[in-house]
Amino acid sequence: MRARHARSRRPGTEGFLDSLTEPWLEQALEIAERLGAERSVDDIRLGVAVTRGLLIEVLATDDVGPATASLERFIEMWERA
Repeated sequence: MRARHARSRRPGTEGFLDSLTEPWLEQALEIAERLGAERSVDDIRLGVAVTRGLLIEVLATDDVGPATASLERFIEMWERA
């Protein structure tokens, strides 16, 4: 609900949408740099989206197994890219 209000630019929602993704991207870019992993912002955004989606799946299903398997598969694909 809050995101919908933020997209409508309702008072009190200033900066809400920016806080949904930008901090994740900034932190992931910093970690990638420290690890020496050269990745584009688009690659990092994809990794963040996959991770957040899998976290939501775990919350919705209360089953870590399938999300873990999917994350491991994503990491394998990521490493080959």
